[in-house]
Amino acid sequence: MNNLSRCNCTSKNVQKINLRHHHGIVCTICNPNEIDPLLVPSSISAYRVWYFSHEYGFTNKSKPVSNAGTWSTHNDKLPPGFYQDDDFLTPWSNSARCNHFDHKAPNPYCSCGYYSVKNFGIDDHLFSHDSSREILRRFGRINRAIEGLPPKDKKTIAELFFYSPVAKTYEILNILLAAKVDLTGMIIECEEGYRSEYIKPTKMYLLLGFNELFNISNYFATILGKDQQETFYTTYKWIQYLENYFTQVTKLYNLDFELCFSTDTDKKIENFRLANLNYLPIKYHPFINGKVREIARVVESANMILKKELPNLKNLVFPVQNLNSNVIDMRSRTRTIYKGNIDYRQWEGRYRSIELFNISRFNLNEYLDMYCEILLSFAQLNIALSSNSICRGNILAYPDMSELFGFNYHSYVENKYEASNLIDYNFKANHHPQFWFPTINGLLEKNNKTPNQKFGNE
Repeated sequence: MNNLSRCNCTSKNVQKINLRHHHGIVCTICNPNEIDPLLVPSSISAYRVWYFSHEYGFTNKSKPVSNAGTWSTHNDKLPPGFYQDDDFLTPWSNSARCNHFDHKAPNPYCSCGYYSVKNFGIDDHLFSHDSSREILRRFGRINRAIEGLPPKDKKTIAELFFYSPVAKTYEILNILLAAKVDLTGMIIECEEGYRSEYIKPTKMYLLLGFNELFNISNYFATILGKDQQETFYTTYKWIQYLENYFTQVTKLYNLDFELCFSTDTDKKIENFRLANLNYLPIKYHPFINGKVREIARVVESANMILKKELPNLKNLVFPVQNLNSNVIDMRSRTRTIYKGNIDYRQWEGRYRSIELFNISRFNLNEYLDMYCEILLSFAQLNIALSSNSICRGNILAYPDMSELFGFNYHSYVENKYEASNLIDYNFKANHHPQFWFPTINGLLEKNNKTPNQKFGNE
């Protein structure tokens, strides 16, 4: 904007310096006259992050629902016309609004507008696009939660997490996906980036560090006594799973996706146009696509020869009965209400984590039974995402995906449901995604297409 003077009076107030540094708020003392209108080009490219939840999709906040709950807390079916309104599913679809004043956003004298930054993948605690630290914190809490379990049960759960990319991915409650965005309408340039009236993502990225994912897998490997080669293998399988899952889920929003990992290489990659070469896609990453991939290939071949067995969900539920007391008696810090015989659709707040072992009062065996249902639901959702098809009644209606999911689920499902139910096309098992992941499942149904793709990496 023209005739705008830089603020020279904020040195007396650190808070004002920080505020204006991050938000680009015009100082009225240094700019007493009305400023010229903003020069708005057709669009500006920038970067920002969006929260993504397995339950609710993309949101502006880490907690997408209030304590009162949503329609899914009180209903089993979608409200009429729910998915006709795309604004709910795309938090970037409307113009920016000011939460403080009744004026058009962004305003040069306010902090309102859609925020974005100029640089990709910057390593700053305020504007960082890297999700590794948040995932590490998440698993740090999970690790502390299972530390108090008896050794046998601790080992059983560690085995599930070590081999299963489904379990590890599900436990990421909210994840930050970086996005390249186009800014339009009124745009205010700040020192680090922009505040804009409209914003539209064009491509999503998940930025991670390999060491962080390896350390998560290595914690469970230590409990199980696994070597580093096996840990490299399960970490690489997790990476493949993350790439496929987010590629498929972002397609529901008509967006492209790329999984990138940090690197110290300064080598220029031909035909690669990412703004910051500190993050590279897997196919260009010299360490992951080279050494880690080769180690994983050798270990996988050895496991096939040795006919290595995967964790069985059936065995996850029953060993906990060996506890002296199978009731975890802790002061509850959640609003979840246990209603006797478990009705899976009557739990307030659907997200259930292994972390809740230490903060809830549940029959542990029944809790694990419910947890297995959620893992199966998440796994079945992944199958449907990859095939772009509506989820069938139960996971046994699909080919055996045990190797991909990292656990054996057939005996668990076969023992849990009557055979007549499993062959009934209209029967919806308790692990059907419509019960545990209603928003993404509903969006999938809205975008239903003929199956054209097999899940997993060929």
